[in-house]
Amino acid sequence: FLDLYRVVVASEGELLGWRDVGGTLRLVEWSSRAPELARAADLRVALSLSGNGRQVRVEALSARAESVIDHLNAISR
Repeated sequence: FLDLYRVVVASEGELLGWRDVGGTLRLVEWSSRAPELARAADLRVALSLSGNGRQVRVEALSARAESVIDHLNAISR
């Protein structure tokens, strides 16, 4: 997981270890801060308000993420 809230330029994400997380599921928070890094993320998660609660939308951006979503769907049934 990489939180980019305080990142000003993409190279700062590199300093935070973005390249070191290869082979794992990569999630980016505040992707608008470094779109170049976000393009390499595996999942896109969008949170929004819905009535008195929240709605979560999860989108797979890689084959690895698709298998994670499939697994989560299987265990939530």
